[in-house]
Amino acid sequence: MTLAPDAVARLIRWRRHQVLVHSILYYRFDSPLISDHTYDGLAQELIQLQREHPEISEGVDYKLDAFRDFTSSTGYDLPLFSPGEVVVAETLLKLRNERQES
Repeated sequence: MTLAPDAVARLIRWRRHQVLVHSILYYRFDSPLISDHTYDGLAQELIQLQREHPEISEGVDYKLDAFRDFTSSTGYDLPLFSPGEVVVAETLLKLRNERQES
């Protein structure tokens, strides 16, 4: 299935966001919510999208510099103190903890 350029751009942005949030959970909070296998799948999909659509990828300004040379082994090098994504990560942890308590 071929995606329209705007759909590719949205998917690149979403995968960058997911990879960053889950890197924060893993590296900063030592509380991963997904398996390494799932993370690797998200990261590999992002890498493939960016490789296959370099012009579109360069046009997605969300964390472009952090993800320009991204490989699945560089999650630690991402901006792990990015305020918006830290809030998302903290919210996900809170929801998980509340669910475990009930």
